[in-house]
Amino acid sequence: MNSEEKFQSYFNLGLIGMAVTSLEKGWVNVNDKLCEILGYPQEELMRISWAEVTFPNDLKAEETEFERVLAGEIEGYSMDKRFTRKDGIVIHATISTNCIRNNDGSIDHFVAIVQDITKQKEAEKIRAEHSEHIGEVINGHTVELNKDTAKHHESKDRSQENESKFHNIIEASPVPYALNDNHQNITYLNRSFIQTFGYTLNDIPTLTDWWSKAYPDYDYRQWVINTWQTRMEQAEGEHRTFIPFELNICCKDGITKTVIASAANISESFNDVHMVILYDITERKRAEEALVESDKDYIKIQEHAHFGSWTLDLVNNILIWSDETYRIFGVQNERKTNTYEKFLEIVHPDDTEYLNTKWVATVNGHDTYDIEHRLLVDGEIKWVRQAAIVVSNEDGKPIKGIGITQDITERKRTEEALLDSQRQLHQSQKIEAIGQLTGGIAHDFNNILGIVTGYVGLAKQHSIITRDTKQTRYLTSISDATNRAVNLVSKMLSFVRKYETTNTVPLYLQSALKDEHDVFFTGLPSSIKINMTIDDALPNVLLDITEFDQLLVNLVTNARDAMDEVGIIDIRLGWSLIDSTTCSSCQKKLNNKWIELSVTDSGDGIESGLLTRIFDPFHTSKEVGKGTGLGLSVTHGIMHAHGGHIIVESEVGTGATFRLLFPPHNKEHTEVITEDEVTPQVTIKSHEILVVDDEISLTELMGEYLETFGYQVTTVSSSIKALELFKEQPDKFSLVITDQTMPELTGGELIKQVREIRADLPIILNSGHSEYMNAEKAAQLDIMYLQKPINLADVVNLINELLGE
Repeated sequence: MNSEEKFQSYFNLGLIGMAVTSLEKGWVNVNDKLCEILGYPQEELMRISWAEVTFPNDLKAEETEFERVLAGEIEGYSMDKRFTRKDGIVIHATISTNCIRNNDGSIDHFVAIVQDITKQKEAEKIRAEHSEHIGEVINGHTVELNKDTAKHHESKDRSQENESKFHNIIEASPVPYALNDNHQNITYLNRSFIQTFGYTLNDIPTLTDWWSKAYPDYDYRQWVINTWQTRMEQAEGEHRTFIPFELNICCKDGITKTVIASAANISESFNDVHMVILYDITERKRAEEALVESDKDYIKIQEHAHFGSWTLDLVNNILIWSDETYRIFGVQNERKTNTYEKFLEIVHPDDTEYLNTKWVATVNGHDTYDIEHRLLVDGEIKWVRQAAIVVSNEDGKPIKGIGITQDITERKRTEEALLDSQRQLHQSQKIEAIGQLTGGIAHDFNNILGIVTGYVGLAKQHSIITRDTKQTRYLTSISDATNRAVNLVSKMLSFVRKYETTNTVPLYLQSALKDEHDVFFTGLPSSIKINMTIDDALPNVLLDITEFDQLLVNLVTNARDAMDEVGIIDIRLGWSLIDSTTCSSCQKKLNNKWIELSVTDSGDGIESGLLTRIFDPFHTSKEVGKGTGLGLSVTHGIMHAHGGHIIVESEVGTGATFRLLFPPHNKEHTEVITEDEVTPQVTIKSHEILVVDDEISLTELMGEYLETFGYQVTTVSSSIKALELFKEQPDKFSLVITDQTMPELTGGELIKQVREIRADLPIILNSGHSEYMNAEKAAQLDIMYLQKPINLADVVNLINELLGE
């Protein structure tokens, strides 16, 4: 059995009155024995303080000792005092009170032991009333007889009868008594004295014998003798009762017992015959020590397990926290009286109603109190788990709540991090799956579009030469539709591949937003109002101006459509401090300072279940024909390609806000010069070009087109055959045009082997979608890169540039 269990067993055993009290003199806990002594039901006693049941004449003396403990002069005190029971009867008691301190030395609470000594006091009163006669009987002294000879015999008989009664009471008393005479002799020991300490009159006939045997330690013995003599003199000189004090007595068998020592004069002076009372409080001290050890162990257990305890007095609304509870809650332990309402002040506002509902239901017996909730103290959020039981009195009325509190902040953070990781993994897997699907069809689709575009171009040239205007108009319509398909594929790819651009520069968004204002907003209906707030002191970001235009068009268009072309669009550009917020498109946790461009509409908002899907390609809530569902996919691709993120905030009925977060760049802006498209001129060339693509239609188209501009062309649909042909006649070809994704050898592998033969050979690489080749990697290989589907005029212009035509 541990110390806490031992103390609880002492507390509940009911052999002696025990209580835990507060610094405000209130009862924190009382056992049944104390309620019996004071005549109060537990519930009623808990509503009053111990000062209210103390007999008025004794209150000042105890409060003086109580204040000395609070001042740190003493750790506790013992004294005899009177209580007024509920029924009005005044009883006598001996009490011992000790403070229990926290680790920092402050007082946490008090433990009091109360023993009813009313019967002993009544016996002492009888003894006091007949002290002269009792002294004569016990000590062998002659009792002074009444000088009135007429009443002498009557008085003597009555005295002897009372003396006999008192002798019997003293002998039967459980409290040890002794009588000392004025010659330092011990003249009487009652039965309890002999049983308690083991000494008889033969062992200790004098006080000198008693001092040496009961207090074998010399220094302690001298302290006892001096204290005893001082208190005897005080009682004699001030004509008051002897002030009791605590002693440790060595018994005849060597065991040490703790007593409350007191004395009472039988004759007129303490210097004559006096009675010594040694009230045994050994068991009580053990209970106190067990309580102290229990508190220490309990505090250590709480510190180690990171849980605290608390008690709520439901009658008086007094809430007591352990030290560990204060630490968990992050509140200074000022030892002020806490209440349930004070506790609710540190509960997170979003959790207060839930917690209060659970507690009220638990108190009323309709629920169990085992919850997890948040605290908000000085701006810091903590998670705790709390479990409690409610204690009721005999009438079934709840009087007290006892609970524990555990800090689960780290567990919650771990769980949240795990959920974040799962969300990110799910999102990345989803993007990968979409990417595999999109990338799988992009290459073939781009080849098909390239063939259509190329042959339409040739056909248009032929129709222009033949002046067939009707055919030219038809071919132009086909060309426009094909270009829309090319744009659609480009948007699909922007979601799954690293966004590629050759025009990424440090860009001031505030300038770009102002410059593009008229272009973007003049086309909006007059029923839509635009509000703009711009911070002009922002640093620049790395972004292509065309990409910025695309972002703005996507968000403003979505806002317009969400409001059914009636409402308000708020556009804000400025700094944004992000603290542990999740990106809506990639699910990563974000922090730090960002440049934010936000677009807010006053539409109907987005359902929460759709927020995780709005960035998927082809997802749209618009009617058929009013959108492709690729706008936000493109936004996702552009933002993440440049280290940015997107946060979407929306509730049904309150509109939506799209927040684009850009990392600041802080470098000077450089102008990008965009060259106008150059129409190639048809001349006779002396150069031969090797065209390699596994799509035969594309090689034939490219060959035919280049030949119209005077170039000699060799087309090959196998990369292995192309390599063999080049090895046979390496000086024959002035330039190589190759596809990237091909069976046998990829474009990159073909280029590597060709360059080993001719390092200076100009090469143009075409690619629709590849994880292994892009413009940046092509530049590292010193080759030119064209994104499929290619514009044949661009190819001719690039060839002319490379060959110096």
